[in-house]
Amino acid sequence: MSAKSERNMPAKSKKPSPPYTSAEVAQLLEISPVSVRRLANSLQVGMRKGHDWLFLDADVERMRSRPSRGGYRRRSNDNG
Repeated sequence: MSAKSERNMPAKSKKPSPPYTSAEVAQLLEISPVSVRRLANSLQVGMRKGHDWLFLDADVERMRSRPSRGGYRRRSNDNG
């Protein structure tokens, strides 16, 4: 490959392109890969391919727009 043809090639973007793996979706949504797989099961998005899951842009947007649970809530101890 000549130097001229290398200059004409598009620069690699840092954002992965679809289909995304569960690890890539975890980075995009800033959650763990385990949480991505749990969301995929509960929202019925993505597709299983071998050991990993693959997600399209629409799947990622659906997971991104999910309602937040707000984290762990401690039960109040109102015994009187």
